[in-house]
Amino acid sequence: ESTEAQYYNFNYIGASLQTVSIPWNGYKADIIIFGATGGNYNGSKYSHIRGEITGSDVCIKVSSKNIIKIGLPAGIQGMVFSISNILIQAAINSLGPDAMAASAAAFTIEINVYCFLNAFAQATTTFVSQNYGAGNMARCLMVTKRGMMLALGSTMGMAVLVLLLSQQLLGFFNPDANVIALGTVRLWYIVAPEFLQVFIDVFSGALRGYGYSLGPAILTLVGICGVRIIWLYSVFAVYSTYDVLMACYSISWLVTGAMIVGMYIHYRGKILGANAK
Repeated sequence: ESTEAQYYNFNYIGASLQTVSIPWNGYKADIIIFGATGGNYNGSKYSHIRGEITGSDVCIKVSSKNIIKIGLPAGIQGMVFSISNILIQAAINSLGPDAMAASAAAFTIEINVYCFLNAFAQATTTFVSQNYGAGNMARCLMVTKRGMMLALGSTMGMAVLVLLLSQQLLGFFNPDANVIALGTVRLWYIVAPEFLQVFIDVFSGALRGYGYSLGPAILTLVGICGVRIIWLYSVFAVYSTYDVLMACYSISWLVTGAMIVGMYIHYRGKILGANAK
């Protein structure tokens, strides 16, 4: 057990408290140092930290305005998926217990594919923002390109693996043949075209790295939530089948991806033009 878990001495409860407390304790430490130094490590009793970390002068400015400007829309963008998924889940429930069980099992599998995609999208945000701050636009573009390639490669590779082993994987959760059949349908409708979401997440991540976070959030609201709601209350209302319902995922990804790519091209030109002056 780790030191923190031993301190709490609550077994799994302690592990949970440890998970929650570590980021919080780090956050408190940052605030204490920022408050004590006025946002500058130099000339303070904490200045030794600066040398240990970088060996050069460090000046950190905390701006709540900028944090909210970038972080809040990013949070809204993620929340939009949850809102639309609640409505889709209600539609799934209307199709019976087999559809519900199949979707639950398939979701557990498909979310692991998304983890790879999301990891590269977050890495793109991090490295684009760092290089943009350093004024290295060539590397920003290279990072976005490589992030896209890695995300596409990992997503498509995982998709092939999941689809080939779909029945075996679904069988771990439910041995019922009808549930496995419906779960396989969901995996084909979601995991197979999930590479489309790479364009949404990676280019949104790159835009956040440049400081543009609100635009992708709005387009995601319209493209993901809007398209899926319209699909539910128009197409699915007429053709109430499991296949028709699952089709809303790929259609919403296609529409949103096209809009996000267009926005990225627009702002990339704008940023390159500004840096060329």
